[in-house]
Amino acid sequence: MENYMIFAICHHGYAGDIMTIARKAGAKGGTILKARGSAGKEVAKFFGITIQPEKEMVMIIVPENLKENIMKAIVQNAGVQTEAHAITFSIKLDQVIGINV
Repeated sequence: MENYMIFAICHHGYAGDIMTIARKAGAKGGTILKARGSAGKEVAKFFGITIQPEKEMVMIIVPENLKENIMKAIVQNAGVQTEAHAITFSIKLDQVIGINV
């Protein structure tokens, strides 16, 4: 079975909520990183949303069969329509060593 890395980028302070949502949808765990947006002042609004520079990024490795449900749960509960303003995307992983997914 193939594995994927789900990324969820959200406003500062919401990464814990996203991990709770992901766990309820089947994720075993993840990694939270502090991040900062780099958009210039000319793109401070995107789709009517004010971009804030202080972000958090959640990274979750999941098997393919859990990916879609976890991503949908994040977007439905912490997406751009919420205060978390989370966006999510995934990439297929070539190899994972050191953890059981």
